[in-house]
This record gives sequence, C-alpha cells and structure tokens, in this order.
Amino acid sequence: MFEHYLWQNVYGGVIALAGTGSAVEAATILGMVFSSLSLGLAYLTTTALYVLLIDKTPLKLQAQAGAFHSAFAARFGGMVTTLALAFSAPFWVAASRVNFYAIYLFWMLVCAYLMLRFMANGSLPLLFTTALLYGMGMSQSATMILFSPAFIGMAFLGLVRAEKLNYLTAVLASALAVVGWVALFLVSLYGFEGTRGYALMEFWGETQLGMSMLRSLFAGVLHSLPRSGWLIILGLVSLPWIAWLIVSFRTLNGESGPALTALDLAILVVTLVVVLDSRVSPWQFFGFLPEQVVLYTMAAMSLGYCFTAAYMRTVCLLSSRTEHPWLVAAGKATRIALVAAAGVLIAYEVGIGYVHAETRNTRFIHVYVDRLLDNLKGRTWLVTDGVFDDMLLLRAAERGMELNLIDLANASSAVQKKLMKEKLDSARLKNSLDIGALSFLQEWIESDPKVTRKLAFCLFPDLWSIGDYKVYPHGLVFFGEDRASDAESAQIAGAENVARYFALMDEMEVELATVSDRSARMVKALADTVRRRVSFIGNNLGYFMETHGHAAEALDIYRRVHAFDPKNVSAMLNFASTLERTGLKDELAVVRTEIETFRKSQKKPLQIWELSRTQGYVNSPEAFSYLGWTWAMSGQNTIALKTLAMALGNQYEYGTTELMLAMADIYARQGETGETASILETLLKDDPDDVKSLLSLARLKMVNGETEEAKTLLDKARATGVPASRILREEATLLLATGDLEGAKTALAALIAEAPRDADARLSLYLALARDLGKTKDEAQRKALLAKMEAQIEEMARLPDARYFQAAIARGHYRLVENDLPGAREDFLVANKTSPGLVPILEIILRIDYNLKDLGMARQHAVEILQIAPDHPFANYIMGSIALSRGEYDSADAYLEKSIARDASVLATGDLAYVKFKLEDIERALDLVTSALGRTQEIYEIWDTYGQILLKQNRLAEAEEALRMALKLNVRNPAVHLHLAQVLARQNRRDESKAVLEQIQPFESSLYGEERRDYDALWLEVFGTERKKAENK
Repeated sequence: MFEHYLWQNVYGGVIALAGTGSAVEAATILGMVFSSLSLGLAYLTTTALYVLLIDKTPLKLQAQAGAFHSAFAARFGGMVTTLALAFSAPFWVAASRVNFYAIYLFWMLVCAYLMLRFMANGSLPLLFTTALLYGMGMSQSATMILFSPAFIGMAFLGLVRAEKLNYLTAVLASALAVVGWVALFLVSLYGFEGTRGYALMEFWGETQLGMSMLRSLFAGVLHSLPRSGWLIILGLVSLPWIAWLIVSFRTLNGESGPALTALDLAILVVTLVVVLDSRVSPWQFFGFLPEQVVLYTMAAMSLGYCFTAAYMRTVCLLSSRTEHPWLVAAGKATRIALVAAAGVLIAYEVGIGYVHAETRNTRFIHVYVDRLLDNLKGRTWLVTDGVFDDMLLLRAAERGMELNLIDLANASSAVQKKLMKEKLDSARLKNSLDIGALSFLQEWIESDPKVTRKLAFCLFPDLWSIGDYKVYPHGLVFFGEDRASDAESAQIAGAENVARYFALMDEMEVELATVSDRSARMVKALADTVRRRVSFIGNNLGYFMETHGHAAEALDIYRRVHAFDPKNVSAMLNFASTLERTGLKDELAVVRTEIETFRKSQKKPLQIWELSRTQGYVNSPEAFSYLGWTWAMSGQNTIALKTLAMALGNQYEYGTTELMLAMADIYARQGETGETASILETLLKDDPDDVKSLLSLARLKMVNGETEEAKTLLDKARATGVPASRILREEATLLLATGDLEGAKTALAALIAEAPRDADARLSLYLALARDLGKTKDEAQRKALLAKMEAQIEEMARLPDARYFQAAIARGHYRLVENDLPGAREDFLVANKTSPGLVPILEIILRIDYNLKDLGMARQHAVEILQIAPDHPFANYIMGSIALSRGEYDSADAYLEKSIARDASVLATGDLAYVKFKLEDIERALDLVTSALGRTQEIYEIWDTYGQILLKQNRLAEAEEALRMALKLNVRNPAVHLHLAQVLARQNRRDESKAVLEQIQPFESSLYGEERRDYDALWLEVFGTERKKAENK
C-alpha cells in the first residue's frame, strides 16, 4: 500500500506532522484516526437515515410525543449501529492494522451522509458535492463502484422529493461524478508512473498502467463474492440489508402484519448470527480480511434497524394508549428494556471482539524473530515461507543487518523476482529465478562454492542436498556444510550446542505460555506455527545426533521436543523408535498409547513424507523412500536422489532395497541410464532373482540397444516364474527395439487378446503401426495402416483409465502425422494434465509451440520443463531465443550456453553467435558462427550474423559476400539490407548504399530499437540530410 501514490503522500504528510520516521506507525495512526471518524459518521448517517424514514407523527401520536419518539428511535438505532460496528472484530482489526479499508469506509460514509442531507433538504450543491466525491472514490475503491446503484437511487428519490428532477440536473450530477472519477484516476496514474513500484512491475507506459488499474478495479467488482462462501455474504449480510431498506418506511411508520413481522424477525436472527460471531459468520468463515469491515458495517446497520423497528412497534404503540396510564408506563418500561437488551448485546460483542482483536500477547513473535536473526551468523539470505517476513525485515533494519528473504510461498511473484534480481550479478542466477524459486536455489547451491556462508533455511532443509552438502541445524535455522568437513558436525554434536538449543526451547516455552485458549484465533495460529518451527528444528537436531552415533543425546532431545510440542508426530515417532532400541519399555508404552490416540483422531491417514517436510525427519527407510518420491514427483529429482542417498548412509538393517529401487526409478526418469544400470546391477548381485530389478535392467538394456543382454535377463526373469503376460510385454518392447516390427505387432496382438483393457499394450501397438507407416510409400498400405491406428485410438478412448493419457498421446501423434499442429497440441496437453511432469511429452508440446510460433505458450512450457530438467537443451534454447528477441543479451547468453553444453544444435549455436557479437565477444562469436555454417548454409540469420562480425573486423569484402548470401536466402528482410548498406557505405560506394537504403524505405516500420537508430544515422551519413527532409524532397 505504500506504493499507492495517494496513500504514500498522505502517510508522508502524517510522518512529517508527527515527527515519526516509521511508515508503519504512521499508517497505523492514520487508520485509527479514520476509524474513529468513521464511527462518528456511522452514527450521523444512520440517525439521518432513520429520521428521513420515520413519519414525524408515528401512530397518530400528538405532535410533541411523536417528535420525541421519532428522534429517540432514530438516535437509538444510530447508537446501536455505531456500537455494534465499533466492537466488531473486523473493525477493531482494520482500525489497528496497516490497511486503507478504514479510509475507504470513511470516504463512503461521508458521501452517504451528504446524500441523506440532500434528500432531507433538496440542496443541489450538496448533491453536486456528493457526486464529485463519490466519483473520486470510485476511481480508488471497487466497493464504492458496487454501492453506486444505491447512491444513484438515493439521488433520484431526493430529486423527485424536492421536485427538482430534470435533464440538466441529472446530466450535471453525472458529469461531476465522471470528472471526479477521471481526475483522481489520472492523478493516481501519473503520480505512480516513475515510482519504485512502477519500475518493479515493469509497466511500459501510461496505457498499460491505466489498463492494469482498471482491470484491478473491475476485478474487485467481479470477485466481490468469493467462489467459496459467497452464500454466507449474500444470505447473512447483503440480502437482509437490502430487505430492510425496502420495507423500512412501512415498518417504521406503524404498518404491521404477519409477513412484515416474520421478515423483521428473520433479519434480526440472521444479523445476530453475524454480529455475535457464530461459526458461519464471515469473520469465522473467511478469517482475517480487512475488507470485511464494510460487511460488518452493513450488518450493524441491520441491527440498528431491528432495534429502531422494535421501538416504534412497541414503545410508540403503548405510548399512544393514553387512556390507559398503565400501558404508557409499560411503554416506558419497554423502552428501558430495549436499551438494556441493546447494552447486553453490545457488551457480549465486546467480549467476543476483544478475544479476536487482542494481540498484545504476541511478544513470542518478537522473541522468535530476534533469536532467528541471532542464529544467522553473518548469512544475508534466508529461505522462508513468508509467515514472519515483515517482522524479520523490520527487525533486521532496526538492527542494521542486511537481510534478503526468499519466500517460497510467493515465489512466483514478479515483483519479488525483480527485487531479487537487483541483488544478483550472475545472469544464470537471474534466469533461474524466471524458472522458479527452487530452480534458483538449485542453480545457486550447485554453482557457488561459498553459498554455505551466505544462505540459511528456516524450512525445507532437504534443499541443501542439491549441492551435496550435509544439513545441520543451528538454533532456528538450517545451515549447509561441505561433506568433506567435519568441523561443523563436531560443533553441532557437542554438548554446548545441545544445551544452547534447550535454553532456546525453554525461553520460547515461557513466551508461548502467555497464549491461552481465549487468545485471538490469529494469535493462537501464530503461536502454533512458532511452536512447530522450534520443534521441527529440535527433531532434526535429534536425527542429526542419532545418525552421528550419539543415541543417548538424541533420546534426550526427542524427549524434550515431545514434551514441548506433543503434536509433532515426527518427534513422537522418533522418540518411540529410540526408546524401543534402548529398551525403555515403560516409557515406550506411554508413547505408543499417545501414538494410537493420535492415529484414531486423524480423519484421514497422515502421510509419512508430509511429516518429514513439515515436522522433521522420521528416521526410517520407508519415510525417506516416500520423501524422495514426493520430491521426484514434484519435479525435483536432484533433491530426491540426495535425500535417498542420505538415507542409505544411515545403514538401516532393512529397507535398503526399496531405497535403491526408488533411486533407480528416479534416475531412469531423468534419462541417466548409466546410474540406473549401476544401481540395478548392484541389487542383482545381492539378489539375482529379484524380478523387479531383472525386468527394469532388461528394459534399460533395450533402450541402450544391448538386445542380447536384454534377452538373457528376460530368460532369467521367466525362470523365476514371472507371469507369461508380463514377459510377453517386455519381449514386445525388445522386438520393437531391434526393429522387428512384425514380431512386435504379433506379440502385442497376443498380449491384447489376453488382456483387452491393457492400454499400454494398445499404445505400444499403435506406435509399432506408426513406425510401419513411416516406412511405407504405398498409398493403399498407408490408408490401411492409418485405419488400424485409428481403431487402436478408438479402443483406448473406450477405456476410462486410458482416455486422457494413452488415447490422448496416440491421438496427438496421429494429428502430427496429419500435420494438425493445434489439434495435436491439445491432445498432448490433455495427456500432460493427466500425468504432469513427463519431460518427453512436454518437449513434444514445446516443439509444437515453436513450429506454431506461439512464443507465449512456448515460454510457459519451456519453464515447466526447466523446473524438472534445468539443463534441457531445447527448453534452454527457447528461453534464450525469447530473451534475445527482447534484447536481453546477458540472459540469452546464459540460456544458450546451457543449451549448447548439452546439444550444440545449429539454431542454438547461431543465436549464441549473435549474442556474443552483441556482447562484444567477437572471437567467440566468430568461432560459433563458423561452426554453424560448417553444418548448414541454408539459414539466412547465421549469414547475417557472420556478415556483421566481419564488418566489425573491417573485413568488408567478406562481409559483403556473407550479407549477399543472406539476402539470397531471404530478400525481404530489411535488417539484412541495412547491414549491407553499412558495408557499402564503409567502402565509399555511396550510390549503391543509397540504392539499398531506398529499397528499405517501404519496410522501415519493421526496424526498431538499435536497428532503427542505425538506419536513421546511415541515411544522414549517405544522403547528407535527415531522413524526413529527404522524403520531403
């Protein structure tokens, strides 16, 4: 909000007046001031509304009595509204937190009060002032746009009532609203342009900024009702508020009946549900949302109406029976009772609101943040989940510490990426940020040998394993340590470090004890988060001690952590397993009872990998196997493999085979056939009859073309008693690998006859038919094969489990054969959605994007691939080409270097040559372009790059030859003509250069940036006059 031009200047003024340098403090003070003013306006507005609605002589009372009761009822309703709003939790929170909803509420109430005054006296200046102010408000607040129909209706009724409704008045009021809207919108737009926020969001001009502001406004209108819980807002707040506004004139002036009475009771009940904070109230359902202050203002007005209506229907009715003095006395008693009831209700609301808004017992957050900063030991980068980031940055600034946060919860934020890029020098690191936060961390940890002295983690300690570092806890953070060094390990395992952690835990226990069950829900949630963070560190410290041979110390840590946080299941499981190994049966029985109680309380099974990520490592092979696979399935294969390797290092008595098979599968997904084969061969040495290893290794041998070895492995698998159908599948794959299409088709047909619902077999048969199609020239045979392929697709589409994967892949391939690229892409996208993260499918989609010249989709899919396989050559080429098209040469250089490191394709080599030329690395550019031309001479861009390099080296004759070759391949490209004109001008062949420039002139609009400047400069040099003057001649 501090980047908002209006509020930035308002807060700046407050800071100047108050003499405080804290923007947060100024914003909080301003919020309190506007909230207080809003309460006064809420009273004035609702009182004015009730006065307007109530007849001066209700129920035919005498004029004096009627005026008294009308005024009392209006003020009574206004006071109930004001107090109900003042003590509602959302209002308390909004008034004491940094936000601008209190300002918008004040703005809207000012307009409402002025409009009601206009309706009361018909003053046109009041109407015009209100229109201008409300129009200005609509340029800033979606809420004011939503309420605009109500204000238009009030203006119409006021004009009718004052008998001043005419075209001129309506047009003038509308024009003032539009002027106000446009004026403040433009002030905000031009004020924001050029600010820090404008630069971070990378707007390229007023038009884009204006459209972004408009989209933001109208998105607020369109999404004013959330997708989940919209009925709560509509049914409990909006509809009751609209209902009483419609019937209020009748109910407040003596009209009654069963329908109206039932409606008023319904409004009262529904409003009490909101005001008294039941479980279905917006506050309970949505949690802390400052914008709820508007909803609770509406609910408070509904409550005020209910008490006003009750007063008019009881007190006024009884007071009108002057012939019965006892009824008049009853009226007075009823008035006292209504006031008392309102008082009790408000007092109860005070108690509820206080519980939710009271945040003074949050010192534990300050202590946690301070201790975390103490633990960094000079490191300036911290990986977090965003929960305490604001506090961390504020406290670091107050302590004069440099601190850069990497918030994994908001890692996709363009603004956060921009801020982080400003602090980085490496183009490769900047590029990795565009791919994602995890890709950035992987690139940094792998490439920077000093990263362990710069970076720390609050969570996700597994990420250190990316760079083959050991992970160790230090206070409230995790550091990385070179595996070759044991210095840090010795320190961590030392008694002093364990004692330091226990002292930290004791300190946090004292601070967290100030939070009780009666504390605000938000405070309790933050306290649970802090407690979980401390126990997470402690559990992993215990794991560290246990796996480094300090079992007694580990047991003590697990015991203390379990006492500190009984909800940490990882610590409870580790505590139990350690007790079992040490033979402490009595204590073990108690812990096992707690585990069983916890298990029964779970509504769904708690996954063990989830524990490892959120509550700390569980020291078992199953846990690490699951954890490794979850990292792999999320595309983080490096972390998965390092996690499994760490588990293997623990030398478990059981479960080793499962860990190694998981590693082999993950290596296979990456295409690392050598590593996969090595693991499988190791497993077969220990157990030569392991069926899974035999079949996996046989499949790998087929992929590598080692067919004889694959046959031998299949024979061994057959001898172990593997079902014939399973062997048949592998043999069909083997036949495909050896090029025996007929044999493969026969085997697959037999397999399908035995298992008609085997979608994988049908997909393999389809691919065999497709390979046949590629070899066939005979048209009749092609038609027959296409028909068989279509039949297989139809059969797969009938299988529910195959419709969106195998059938989609086959259909996509078929459409590629038919050259239907858009259709093929849609099918492969369906397959990718069904089984996301498969790089071969993503690469097919990316190549289709490239052929369709759809750069937007190409970038999206390239990023998706690079999140899984950071070194993928084609994805890096695509990202480099896109960066090159934007003139981001450093970025393009880093992407293209990674691309040619794995696959030096002609296209990537040619593009990199041009990038090196632009970066003034002429020798490297010349080597690259020569290499590219050695493989193909049919790409004009490479010849154009070669010509520019030769021009730079002043080898003019060779440059001319290269550029004329480029024009031979593409005569319509104006940039190549320009480069040729430059060569001719350098050779003093001015007439020829003029002729080339004149050829460019019809297409000069396609030149931009540096090329356009070169064109204008060359024109001036050759013609001796500016280009526009030459045109005039």
